[in-house]
Amino acid sequence: MKVSYIILTCNRSDELLECIKSIKSQTYRNQEIVLIDNGSKEDQTKFISTKFKRVKCVRLKTNTGVCAGRNVGIKHASGDILVFLDDDEILPSKYVTKRIVDKFKSDSSIGVLTFKVVNFFDKKVERRTIPSKNKELAESEFETSYFLGGANATRKEVFNECGLLAERFFYSMEESDLSYRIMKTNHRIVYYPKIKFIHKHSLKQRKAWQHIYYPFRNRIWMITKYLPWRYALSQLIIWGAYYFQLSLRQGFIRYYFKSIYDGFNGLNTSLRLREEFRLDSVAIRKIKKLNGRLLY
Repeated sequence: MKVSYIILTCNRSDELLECIKSIKSQTYRNQEIVLIDNGSKEDQTKFISTKFKRVKCVRLKTNTGVCAGRNVGIKHASGDILVFLDDDEILPSKYVTKRIVDKFKSDSSIGVLTFKVVNFFDKKVERRTIPSKNKELAESEFETSYFLGGANATRKEVFNECGLLAERFFYSMEESDLSYRIMKTNHRIVYYPKIKFIHKHSLKQRKAWQHIYYPFRNRIWMITKYLPWRYALSQLIIWGAYYFQLSLRQGFIRYYFKSIYDGFNGLNTSLRLREEFRLDSVAIRKIKKLNGRLLY
């Protein structure tokens, strides 16, 4: 079983170097690294090529966004298992790849493994990465209805069956969008905290307003594409209130209203796709059984 590590980077040379070193230290040898330079000012692929052998490098001239960048990585990957990690993350053990492979081999129904993420500086689990409304489950393995990007492993066949990440999102919510599609299949999403990634949490290239604009705009597009209207309306109200108070507190109120404006302006595409992608009653029951997010 071959493993492909897919790393998307942009102007983070120091962090990237540590990330790749941790992958190169793995004892499991049937693996490759696919590096996508997403429009860095200086060519990161040339820099990495001088430091490491056998890294598959692709340079994009402009920043195409997280979703499109990772899709390029998926298309260039030859592995059976695709591991996604951010360029400011490192693997804390040389046995991570082997443990990933062993877990997938133990259960053919697992389509996605999502991992525990620990902050490098305070050594605490990053609660937002726990795919459950109950954040006390950080150390428990469980099946879930969604996962977050930057610390997961996905079978290549999941993308073959469900399609690639939603490139129109640019950044944020793309894994939630994919998770809804996975809910209509027999693939399972499992949170597996026995594997952890260490996150150095670099904020380079990430503007603060993006954490309000993209998540809410993309959620508007996502819920109108997949959810029954009662759940879509509930999420619109609850998450709308959340991002409103967040934008007030952080001083980005104009980006909040811009997210609503652009979200509703882009609804035609979501509504056109709704007939094909709307979740059926079986998928809704599955999400409810997993205590997933429907109302909010």
